[in-house]
Amino acid sequence: MIFKGNYIGGRFQKVSGATEKTSEDPGDLGHPVGTFAFSSEEDVNGAVAFALEGFSVWKEKDFKGRDHSIVRFQRALKKRRKDFAFLISREMGKPIRDAIQEVDRMVERVRLAQSEAARISKAHSFSIQRGLRGALRYKPRGVLAIIGPFNFPGYIPNNQILSAILLGNSVVFKPSELTPFVGQVLAELWHEANLPKGVFNLIQGDGSVGRVLAVHEKIHGIIFTGSYSTGQKIREETIHQIGKLVALEMGGKNAAIISKNAALDVAVPDCLLGSFSISGQRCNATSRIILEKKIAKPFLNVFLKSLKNLKIGYGLDEENFMGPLVSHGAMEKYLSRTALAPQENFEVIQKAIPLERKKRGYYVQPSVCLKEVKKGEELKGPYTEEEIFGPNVAIYVVDSLEEAVQVHNASPYGLVASFYSTKREEYERLFKELEVGLLNWNRATIFSNPRLPFGGVKQSGNHHPVGSFVPYLCTVPVAVLENAPLRRRP
Repeated sequence: MIFKGNYIGGRFQKVSGATEKTSEDPGDLGHPVGTFAFSSEEDVNGAVAFALEGFSVWKEKDFKGRDHSIVRFQRALKKRRKDFAFLISREMGKPIRDAIQEVDRMVERVRLAQSEAARISKAHSFSIQRGLRGALRYKPRGVLAIIGPFNFPGYIPNNQILSAILLGNSVVFKPSELTPFVGQVLAELWHEANLPKGVFNLIQGDGSVGRVLAVHEKIHGIIFTGSYSTGQKIREETIHQIGKLVALEMGGKNAAIISKNAALDVAVPDCLLGSFSISGQRCNATSRIILEKKIAKPFLNVFLKSLKNLKIGYGLDEENFMGPLVSHGAMEKYLSRTALAPQENFEVIQKAIPLERKKRGYYVQPSVCLKEVKKGEELKGPYTEEEIFGPNVAIYVVDSLEEAVQVHNASPYGLVASFYSTKREEYERLFKELEVGLLNWNRATIFSNPRLPFGGVKQSGNHHPVGSFVPYLCTVPVAVLENAPLRRRP
């Protein structure tokens, strides 16, 4: 694929940075996607300058004027649906059915973004006394930096871009360095939307480029999706820029808690899907399963038998459930982290090992580790506590739901939990006790809804959820008192 450079000021421009990289097809290393280049600080400064100019024009448009551009973007996305999904599957490695679903969700998300923006664009007013009204109005925040992840390289950042642009902001978007060409296609689609110059901008690069963008004094807000370590660095680097919004979505160590009253025909397939879809490379993956002892044996019998039937291979081969990991670094992290499990008193039920397939790639075997938790046992260690971002699940066996809650809350993360039980009173009890931002009852951790907020507590986020809350990240609420002048009698 031909690299077009950065998209700045309404056109693609040559990248001035010296670093060149190859974007791999992680499932077919013999046929890379293409070569691209990292941006320089000069490139970032140019993008922000154009974004400021674009914002000065775009904020003056009314909602209907902005909406026309969004309709053109959606039309362009529909036309390129299959080609875009093909690229996502190649560059990220996910199975083609998951890539098609991602693009379809992007198309569907346009309508929801339009309705959300229309709602928030209207003033919410009320009468205080004769002639005096109070109102809550929203203004665009300004220039927003959106730093996207590799695992959903189209859907996640574009949700944020849609709301930002509909609500009058301009955007500088940095895609993951692992999916630069997906970012390039997004820029091509937004170009077809015929926005004013500078409203949408794209810069390519790695974390060092993201840092330059994040700390830029003319950036009014950052929406970041990625690892805790990177999010923490962004927060530290911007701590003195008190007026800058910093919204961080930083992953999880999510658990499915299986009550002795669970329906296994629901819990088992959900846990397989949650743990191993997209090779476990999702912030809401089921990386832990916590079993009440009375249900542990029947659950494990079915779960482990079903695991052996998962098909692993190239993402563009439709019969495969799981593709490769996204990079050599991701594979090395997966293998090294799971190798620590025995040191933390886990029994390795299925080992993490590299797999050979017809095409050379970063294929690995899903892994399962098991521990019977002793009462009062301290749950510490890198395998136990750190996000692996691969197809591994740690299974804990406990005596009661009370112990399950303790095991769950021992994690430094708090994104999403699933609870499986036929008894609502158990679900209501756990709702009060689990430290999470999302809770699913008899539904896998990987499922969420765009009409609800998406964000966690502890190391999973900093209390600025995305999902349905994105419009509030893209705007500044303004409380107004309107004292209309009284007419004088003649």
